Amino acid sequence: MERDVSEIELVGKAASGNTGAFSELVQKYRERVLRTAYGLVHSVEEAEDVAQEVFLKVWNYLPRYSTQGSFSSWLYRITVNTCIDSLRKRPEEVALDGTERSKSEGPERTFLRQDLSNCVQKAVDALPPSARSALILR
Repeated sequence: MERDVSEIELVGKAASGNTGAFSELVQKYRERVLRTAYGLVHSVEEAEDVAQEVFLKVWNYLPRYSTQGSFSSWLYRITVNTCIDSLRKRPEEVALDGTERSKSEGPERTFLRQDLSNCVQKAVDALPPSARSALILR
């Protein structure tokens, strides 16, 4: 129980502008925020950027934080939302064949797309030359 009380006191001091208390909160939760961010964005550099943005948001919104809820849950929600924002800002990936790929396209989907393309190509190759040229011209 003492740990919860000291955390509440720490959050309260940080909310009132105490930078030392805020630094302690950052030290305490930095690794957890980094792990969560990395698990969502899959990039060390981007996870570090997200963590920095998370703690900036925490500093700005700490005066509005309600001590009725868990600080770590509140921090986790900010982390997840910031990761989602970061993922939305990523540019669309373009495949080498010039087609746009979705952000969520993983190796399995890429393999299936390539396999389908190969099957279609084999079917076109199996057509008689006149039918093949008609299909290609279409």
